[in-house]
Amino acid sequence: MNAFLLLFFLLSYPAFRQIAIDKLAILMMAVLALLACYSFYLGNSPASVFRFFAILLLTVLAYFAAFNSWRAFNVLLGLYVLHALILISLGIGMAIVFGNSDYSMVRNFFGAAGYGDIYTFGSGFFRVQLRGNALLPFFLMLTVYLAWLSGARRYRYLAVLLFVGVIFAGNFAYYIAITVFLALFLLIITNTVNAVRRYILLLLAGVIFIAALGWRLVISVLDTKLGGEHSSLGVRHDQIAVLLSDLDQNYISLLFGQGLGNMLKVQTFVRDYTDAVYYEVQVVYILNQLGIIPFALLVFGYIVLSFRVFQDRVLLLIFACYVLYASTNPYIFDTNHVIVIVVLASLGKMLPKRFTNKTM
Repeated sequence: MNAFLLLFFLLSYPAFRQIAIDKLAILMMAVLALLACYSFYLGNSPASVFRFFAILLLTVLAYFAAFNSWRAFNVLLGLYVLHALILISLGIGMAIVFGNSDYSMVRNFFGAAGYGDIYTFGSGFFRVQLRGNALLPFFLMLTVYLAWLSGARRYRYLAVLLFVGVIFAGNFAYYIAITVFLALFLLIITNTVNAVRRYILLLLAGVIFIAALGWRLVISVLDTKLGGEHSSLGVRHDQIAVLLSDLDQNYISLLFGQGLGNMLKVQTFVRDYTDAVYYEVQVVYILNQLGIIPFALLVFGYIVLSFRVFQDRVLLLIFACYVLYASTNPYIFDTNHVIVIVVLASLGKMLPKRFTNKTM
């Protein structure tokens, strides 16, 4: 789906023909080119080097590939609303049909087909973790902002649908990012701490209420996240340890990385990482490839470009919240990341034209 959307942008709105790349972006691309040469010197697989060079290059070029079409944005938003409806339908349908009975046939089908995973902790609430979920929180945050800017009911309804879809997606990092976004968004639009305090109190009351009704679900979720080395946090801790250990083999690898497309040959008690290219802590894997100095230079460049191109404070907040949840999932420095930058760069241009007095 992400490859289709990226192709949709590039073919339908060929902004690359009109790119006016600034000196910082040229410097970032030069760093990436040097890293590619260094990676070939280290003997990394040419296909893997090209793969990561291309995606990192696209994350730079994406800042200058903004389109100027609300129709294109609405089509993209509509696709993710449809995706949310599919998640909701599957979650409710699985609860009705299976409840607490055996649903392994359905789960095995989705896994074998490569669609994702559907599972429950025995509470009757099914998590629907399908491919394409990664941008649901992103479009939810955008829709909340557009609902405030326009006052249009349709954006409010779409925000509700996307929010319910995010709930059924069942990713804890999504919940954290959305919570942070709403708190800071209220602070920006109201310019008062009291609104944030009320929001936090309502949030705490909601958490206590949900915990009281579904205490078994809460306990099972906490056990999955915190329950030992095979828990969600345990796996992430293991990955961080493995990737940083590989990075810190000597001073050169620490400073300049193991090269683009570096693949580990490591197996732990938790997981086999041999030739893996996706990690739950993907940002640490990128650090492993780039090393401290190039990674710091590129991150600094991304920050500067984001402020220059997005301009709007809420768009910058949305991007920061995307990075927050994507960094602990394999959603960063991939096509999801490119699409996020293109959409935000486009809205950075389109919002001031439509909402002259309200953009932040």
